[in-house]
Amino acid sequence: MASFVRGLCGAVACLCISVVMEGCGGGGGSPTPAPTPASFCPAPPPSPNYGQPPCSAHEIEVQISADLVCAPACGADNSCPTDTPSGTVNAPECFKTGNLGDLCFVPCSSDNDCAAGAECNTNAGTVGLCTYPESHATSTVDSAKTTNWQRLGCVSPSALGATRRLLRVPLAKKTLGLSDTMSALMAARSRLRAKYAPGVVLWTASPGNITIENSQDLSYYGVISVGTPPQSFEVVYDTGSSNLWVPNADAQQEGCNAKHVYDHFTSSTFYKNCTPFSITYGSGPVSGYLSVDTVTIAEYQLPNFTFAEMTDVSGLSTSYCGGHFDGICGMAWGALSRGLPTPMGELASSGQLSEQVFAFYLGDQTTGELVIGGVDPAHYTGEFFVAPLTDRDYWRVDLTGLAADGNTYSNAATSAIVDSGTSLLAGPQSDVTFIVEKLGATEYLSSGEYLVDCDSSSTVTFSIGGKDFDLSVQDMIVVRESGVCLLGMQSIQLQEPLWILGDVFMRKYYVKFDWCRGEIGIASATAATMETVV
Repeated sequence: MASFVRGLCGAVACLCISVVMEGCGGGGGSPTPAPTPASFCPAPPPSPNYGQPPCSAHEIEVQISADLVCAPACGADNSCPTDTPSGTVNAPECFKTGNLGDLCFVPCSSDNDCAAGAECNTNAGTVGLCTYPESHATSTVDSAKTTNWQRLGCVSPSALGATRRLLRVPLAKKTLGLSDTMSALMAARSRLRAKYAPGVVLWTASPGNITIENSQDLSYYGVISVGTPPQSFEVVYDTGSSNLWVPNADAQQEGCNAKHVYDHFTSSTFYKNCTPFSITYGSGPVSGYLSVDTVTIAEYQLPNFTFAEMTDVSGLSTSYCGGHFDGICGMAWGALSRGLPTPMGELASSGQLSEQVFAFYLGDQTTGELVIGGVDPAHYTGEFFVAPLTDRDYWRVDLTGLAADGNTYSNAATSAIVDSGTSLLAGPQSDVTFIVEKLGATEYLSSGEYLVDCDSSSTVTFSIGGKDFDLSVQDMIVVRESGVCLLGMQSIQLQEPLWILGDVFMRKYYVKFDWCRGEIGIASATAATMETVV
């Protein structure tokens, strides 16, 4: 081990001394030359708005029921400061309060939407607000009755005055044989079972465009950058999880040597945290520790973002080494993140987005596209059908019906999660058995995968919020070889019966995810020609 400068952060200050150590959990290998103490232990970032008293000079200390919160004034265009406390899920909104004037607050539907120490105060009429217990008070407060407050709504795109720039890049997919696709399916199933396994612990402006690569037409990934200068990683943009993690050098294992790894020693914007981070899957642990650095998604920067450096990825088993991704960027809600900031939540709060919306186009014969801050009209046709979320944890909606080849299954699951990080369709065994019997599909070598007639014209219908969405057998075939066709569907047993609508569903339907309104929109997907729209 070499002697190098590290920052030792205590409760009050960050003291830089020369010690013999290997960083948080070990840096692995020979470290690069240490940054200077001034850059390694910079002053902590300033306190955000919307926190607990005492408030900053430009905020008003407001009492709502028995709670308190610091509230800044709204801008002339009803805009709000976006620097919310870490762990806040929703973007601040402007409220017309009457006696206190127009003030900004963080709306919420549950305590999970608020920062650590805050709670969702539901005494605010039609919307909850993130507030703090009155015991935190240190100064005089302004009491307010919120019953007649007027919520001025989600931030208007015109108020932000951003331009729109959309990129479309067509790319032919790889031609694969049955054995290669089966290997990919096994990796996908391992990842799915780990992700939704019973007892899983979920830890301890202009639309920006990200090209989503198609790996064996099963796993889609795009680029994200961490640090200064930026270190690039290929991550799964996953609407079924909420945290960002990337591997560091200690996460290397046999067969995984091609992974990109994060080196915090080379980043001038890195802050130590070192809090242990662990996700326990059914197959084993994925663990490391928390760090803070600048994260860049498309053209948007998130300074001082808390994420996880993974040192042990063995819990992902073959699904990690067999996949093309380095890490995962969760795009779901704070209820799954245990108080840590979520990438989309921070983007929504940052004021960089023209709309607090992101949308996926997952190409079949082309690459896909993730648009953050709007939707791409070139990738969908018709109008969006809007379905409200039943909970702000996953992107979960009501499943109001299930049918196969015109036959309705009356005992089907009643909930569905739209999950860009899952390759296939997955549902309860009884639902899947009903479908494969109606389609005339047969199980392939007791693998849990199903073969289907390549010329079948049958359909499966998922009803979401009372609206039918059809998938033909042709939509669900993931490989064809010598007259054999493999169906992109498998069963999964969870703590509650529900369907996971993964990439097979999202290839046919363009899905927008509305962070501000808590809803999804579904329209028919369509390919676009190569062009740039400004």
